[in-house]
Amino acid sequence: MQQTLDLQEVEVLVEGAHICAMMRGVKKENTKMTTTRMLGRFKEDERLRSEFFSHVYNRTLR
Repeated sequence: MQQTLDLQEVEVLVEGAHICAMMRGVKKENTKMTTTRMLGRFKEDERLRSEFFSHVYNRTLR
C-alpha cells in the first residue's frame, strides 16, 4: 500500500479469523487475530499511534 500510493506515513490494521488457528484448537466463537504495520511517524510517535488505535477501536472493531 505504501509503495502503490507513494506514502511516507502508513498504519494498517487487519483483523480476521484464521482457519489454521481454528483447526489447531482455538475454538472460541468470534476469535479474531489482529495484525498491524506502522511506518514513518506512526511508528515513531506514540501519541499518533494511540490516536489511530483509539479511532479504530472506538468506531470500527466491535
